[in-house]
Amino acid sequence: MPIQASYHIAVQRLLRCALGCLLCVLCCMPSLRAQTVQQLSKAGFESLRDKEYYKAAAYLKQAANKAGDNAELWYKYGEASKEFNDYENAATAFEKTIQYDKDKKHPLSKFWLGTMYRHMGKNAEALKVLKEFSYRYKPKDFYNQKAKQEIASCEWVKDHSTLNDTLKIEQEGGNVNSPYSDFNPIPLGGDSLQFSSLREIPEAKNTFKARIYSNAGKESVINGNDNESDGNIANGSYSISKNSGTDFYFTTSTRIDERSSIYFSHFADTKNQWLPSQPLSSEINYPGSSATHPQVIEVKGKQYLLFASNMPGSKGKMDLWISKKTGYNTWEKPINLGEKINSIDQEVTPWFDVKTSTLYFASNWHYGYGGFDIFRVQVTSVDPWVAESPINMGMPINTETNDLYFIENKAKTKSYFSSNRKGSKFIESKNCCNDIYSFRTGSEGEKKDTPVVQLPPVIDTTPVVVAEVTTPPIDTIPVITDTPPVTITTVDTSTKTVAVVAVPPVTTFTEEPVKPTKTITETRTSTGIKTLLPIELYFHNDEPECCTIKDSTAIDYKTSYELYINLKGVYTQEYAKVKNASAPAEINAWFTDTVEYQFSKLVQFCSLMLGELQAGKKLSVTISGYCSPLNDNNYNIHLGNRRVASFVNYLNLYRDGALQPFIANGLLQVIKQSVGEEKASEQVSDNRLDTPNSVYSPAASRERKITITSLEVSK
Repeated sequence: MPIQASYHIAVQRLLRCALGCLLCVLCCMPSLRAQTVQQLSKAGFESLRDKEYYKAAAYLKQAANKAGDNAELWYKYGEASKEFNDYENAATAFEKTIQYDKDKKHPLSKFWLGTMYRHMGKNAEALKVLKEFSYRYKPKDFYNQKAKQEIASCEWVKDHSTLNDTLKIEQEGGNVNSPYSDFNPIPLGGDSLQFSSLREIPEAKNTFKARIYSNAGKESVINGNDNESDGNIANGSYSISKNSGTDFYFTTSTRIDERSSIYFSHFADTKNQWLPSQPLSSEINYPGSSATHPQVIEVKGKQYLLFASNMPGSKGKMDLWISKKTGYNTWEKPINLGEKINSIDQEVTPWFDVKTSTLYFASNWHYGYGGFDIFRVQVTSVDPWVAESPINMGMPINTETNDLYFIENKAKTKSYFSSNRKGSKFIESKNCCNDIYSFRTGSEGEKKDTPVVQLPPVIDTTPVVVAEVTTPPIDTIPVITDTPPVTITTVDTSTKTVAVVAVPPVTTFTEEPVKPTKTITETRTSTGIKTLLPIELYFHNDEPECCTIKDSTAIDYKTSYELYINLKGVYTQEYAKVKNASAPAEINAWFTDTVEYQFSKLVQFCSLMLGELQAGKKLSVTISGYCSPLNDNNYNIHLGNRRVASFVNYLNLYRDGALQPFIANGLLQVIKQSVGEEKASEQVSDNRLDTPNSVYSPAASRERKITITSLEVSK
């Protein structure tokens, strides 16, 4: 979805852009000019680190202009600008970098300058700069190969710049395009259209999330809770089969780890409604990887899923894959579409026309005009997959900017795609965001197409937690929405706490996953809430906020949990030093069946507590913090208190602060205690030099937790 590079898909950068444009109002204010170069630089570097690119660019532009000849500041300003497609300012920044970089500390500046020139349509200038870069840049890495490919594309453009003037490209009107990112058109018949868009959501002012809309109105056509992370829902597609019924496939995304997953919702004919959604199996949503841009096709009575993913086996950043459906949410191991289609860069947004056996997709590698171009491929066999070489669809469908999400309506009278080309709506940076465009392929007034989906418009994307599924699910898991932490009053009955070690770099988890063996049965009574207990919530070593003796933290448990989940690959790698072959299975089972499962219990627990409180009940929750024996017990007492505090922060953030009024009036009390390492197993290593056992083993991991031990309910 113009959910790109951050989801590792060619589009997430554009999704962030809309938020960036909003941040402009907050960042580009007169007070910036009064700050010193050091203050502006620090703020800019921090924003760049946090991937708040528009904010970073605002700070770094001021800092670079004040400093004048500081190559580092100009380079960072260029990096921030290119991330939200501000091609012109990025080019200026890289030109300045080259001018002032006397020590040649930024060898990639010419590569990026050439890339920006390509996006600006300056093909001759791009060719010159990229050749200079290629001549001097010697490492045999991605940039070396990419530069050569870009040079070849510049040469290709010279012979393919003829405009097909028989196609009249039109910007979709009505309720479709906005100043933010609009993408993923879904034609339903005639000119009826659904699409994905990143917009301000009605229920939370200044909060932007991706949703799926219809050109019939401004309301989202989806209903239900978000997934447990960032809550972006986009990249929808329908699958209608006589054998399998009707399904709606879509992508959810996470902001913290920038991964995306594919979900689906099944339409129950007997109930005349969409069932709560669930994620596709781990064959598709491979652990540690992103999966997005789903399309299910039916060929000779068999269904196949086409999608984009960076799962192990990908030839580049994002590849296109195909998997045969074998049952209700069961899929064969995906097959990579091969080197003719996939490259070392990104291939995304597949759409397969079953009638003509033609695959359309977007790539930023194959010969093109700049950025992502749309390609078509003639497919001779789906199973096994056999296809010819891609063909660029030419101008004016493709431009020097990003063009993707090609699709035709059922009658083949109109084609749609998304682009951030000149003329797209924007707030600040004129190329920041995608709009939806179309062109007619039949006679102007022809509308033979009939609606594809004759179903109620509201699709239930409420996620459901399931294990081995054989029938459509009914249980749902509620949602958490991010808001700033708020301090609350709790009852403290003791003093104790947890351990420490620097967080190692994240690596990708590539081993075969262990399927979860647990599920949650939803309950609705006070007694039912208690059946969820105890709930054990786990942490990475010395988190949250390592190396301090503070008893409080501003970090909430969900943030700490997501950091922990991101380190699954690191745990596998480190634990393998002592367990070799069994490490991947043990670590994956630990995270899937324990860490993730317990977090799911927490979400349901909070939902049921909220229901009890709204019914007039008074609740008292007791929670204890534990640590591994890696540090001394005095330190661990404070660490345990911080872990308990992260749970308190989580309660404040739950559903936009839904629990806060009950905490404030005393109807919800939290009794906290820190046990430290006193109850840690004596079998767990406390050797700081033996981190595979003392930090990364499941045994050590089991000691780093907080436990919700009891819940008292009274009227």
